[in-house]
Amino acid sequence: MTKSSANFSFTKVIFSIFDKLSFDILTPNHFNSMFETLIADLPTSYDAATGQLFGGKTPIICGCFLFINSCKCMAYEDGQWSFIASFNQPRVLAPSATVTLSSGEEVMVVSGGSYESAGDLASVEAFDGQSWSLDKVAPLPREVSEHCMIKVDDSVLMTIGGQSIEFSNGITNSSNFYDGNTNSWTPGFND
Repeated sequence: MTKSSANFSFTKVIFSIFDKLSFDILTPNHFNSMFETLIADLPTSYDAATGQLFGGKTPIICGCFLFINSCKCMAYEDGQWSFIASFNQPRVLAPSATVTLSSGEEVMVVSGGSYESAGDLASVEAFDGQSWSLDKVAPLPREVSEHCMIKVDDSVLMTIGGQSIEFSNGITNSSNFYDGNTNSWTPGFND
């Protein structure tokens, strides 16, 4: 998909985000159900984690857990946190979101990030409720960490900003749009 053939505009993205924040996420019932669910502390400390509600109800947190010396993922079910499948490629400073693929499957996506000697990453991992895969979602167009990822609608994600060695000062204002129907990324306005 080229820039000119994208089915969405920056204005639509902003209003979609506003609509989701205003009417879906910020309702009192949503907050009440979230706080009733998230009652137990994690069993260990973690750093540079990302989290998401998977399937609309299961909180999942992934990050580098201190004192275990590895990056792991945990899910909160039945009143307790438990370790679940971990990334294929360890990563921190990577955002997450859920997206629906062309098959109709909803996956939790974690994009880019960094990890020790690997530096910034372009790879994207998708969690289907059982395992992580590097093959379900196309990699980002460039290596980036500390960026933001926003769910625009069920099958479209937007990444923006972050750290990337491709830029002289290390900071980027670039954006990319992911289309779950075509499994492709389209560069945004600044690329």
